Amino acid sequence: MNNCKYFFSNIMKIIKRNKPIGNNFYKIFYCNNLYKYKKPVMEYLFSKILYNKNVAGIPTKTLKFYFKSKKAVVVMHRVDNFTALDNLLWNMQEDEKVAYIEEAFAKVAKMHSLGIRHGDLGLRQFVVIDNSVWLFDFESAQFKFFKYMAAREIYDLFKNTKKFIGYESTNKIFRKYIQNLKASTYTKKKIEKYVYKKLQIN
Repeated sequence: MNNCKYFFSNIMKIIKRNKPIGNNFYKIFYCNNLYKYKKPVMEYLFSKILYNKNVAGIPTKTLKFYFKSKKAVVVMHRVDNFTALDNLLWNMQEDEKVAYIEEAFAKVAKMHSLGIRHGDLGLRQFVVIDNSVWLFDFESAQFKFFKYMAAREIYDLFKNTKKFIGYESTNKIFRKYIQNLKASTYTKKKIEKYVYKKLQIN
């Protein structure tokens, strides 16, 4: 992350001014100017919005700013037993991989249909909680759905995915993404054209 250095942890408590924030997950942003406080705001807002839309799996609770120490803290509900999707895929059977990746693409289709782009989309931005796949890490998200922004995101995900399940299986899942995407036929065709052209080049 270029603008803010951050770390994410499941430590039980944050002590600030001798008061615990609580037994939660937390994400701390270190920011040295006011512009960089945008990232924790986006993390807080989009995690909350997309949790309510059944896209994100870890809802945010509060957002706290500490301007003197140039920090912001996004406090999230504690969720036990979650695992990054890209770590799980290495040890799965082929049919399990396809099922999880298909669910990941479905979440992206739902997010894009809401007019939201993630901003940093890859398999590492998905977590598995209770055998369900959820999107995570929304500090770069925006309410901007332009066809080329969506196309770049879904191309990156396509490229990440095919190393696990191959081109043919990934392409079938991509076709379902296009079907599920709530957008005009023109936009869908532009996304398809962009993705397939980039795949040929690379």
